[in-house]
Amino acid sequence: MLDSLKLDRALLAEKDAEIQELEDQISALEKSIDAIRAVQQRVKDRLNAYKYPVLTLPTEITSEIFLHFLPPYPDPPPLVGPLSPVTLTQICRTWREIAIATPALWKAINLAEGHVDVVALATLWLPRAGNCLLSMKAGDWHRTNSIIIPYCNRCEHLALHRGTSASLTFDTPLPFLRTLHVSRNSSTRAASFSIQNAPLLREVKLPIPDGAQPALPWAQLTSLVLYEVRPNDCATIIRQTLQLISLHCEFRIRQGTHDQISIPPPDISLLQLKCLVFDFDLYHEDDFLAYFVVPALQYLRVPEGLMWPHPIPSLTAFIQKSGCKLQELYITYSSIEESAYRTGLPSIPSIERSSDDGGFD
Repeated sequence: MLDSLKLDRALLAEKDAEIQELEDQISALEKSIDAIRAVQQRVKDRLNAYKYPVLTLPTEITSEIFLHFLPPYPDPPPLVGPLSPVTLTQICRTWREIAIATPALWKAINLAEGHVDVVALATLWLPRAGNCLLSMKAGDWHRTNSIIIPYCNRCEHLALHRGTSASLTFDTPLPFLRTLHVSRNSSTRAASFSIQNAPLLREVKLPIPDGAQPALPWAQLTSLVLYEVRPNDCATIIRQTLQLISLHCEFRIRQGTHDQISIPPPDISLLQLKCLVFDFDLYHEDDFLAYFVVPALQYLRVPEGLMWPHPIPSLTAFIQKSGCKLQELYITYSSIEESAYRTGLPSIPSIERSSDDGGFD
């Protein structure tokens, strides 16, 4: 028994020694950790005291830099992703505060992005624009009209897609609207489209399907693009657009038919028009230019088929009748050599032709 007691005491002393050795090691490690932590804190203090050059800029300069991050207005930036102004709110607290307090960052919005919740994003985005005038790309009107209508009184540029809607009428005033671009599905039915109270509207791009009778303030427009339009419907509209400076008509000729162009007198006089572009989706033959008087015209782009059957004499008569000093002429879908046009029309400085649409969009 005494031997067992002696052994236990020896074992206890041994373990006490081991514990003491470990405690000494722990104490040494804790001192090392304290030293490392002291160095770490000094580094943190230096970093916290460091002034990043970009964060020392005046708020007004940073805000101006942010504005150059965006596409040129009225083009909208993406709603999400690295090129969205939302990204600027996610860098640091200072940048977030500046971005949110810069209304011009948020004055253009693309509601046509289908992969995001545009309603949720718009409710955050548009209030940040403050009192700025707005540029809105609407996408499907029936999906986004609830977002747009409350802001109509500040909308300056509007692009919308009609989807399959039967009608689209703006009853609310659009006091600052300057440009309107409308697109549609191929299945969209001909229906009413109406905007009346838009005193600053100057530029319109609009499809005119068969049977459509849009009601717009045509007389005040200076730039007009009509597409999917039949020549006779085009003539009816542009008789009302006496202030036009630029006109682009993309004619729609019904497949398997020859749409007879029949425009009653008087001639279509557009006294301020400088740029005239015609295009069509099917070959067509008619002397459509004969109906126009455009004394200020400088640029003409026209398919050869719209001056049939004698394009060069037709152009000569058109220029003489209008009294214009045409500077540039581009003939599309042409079968006549460019040299023949140059010989027949020596007064025009620049003449080009192509056998197709010339890559025109």
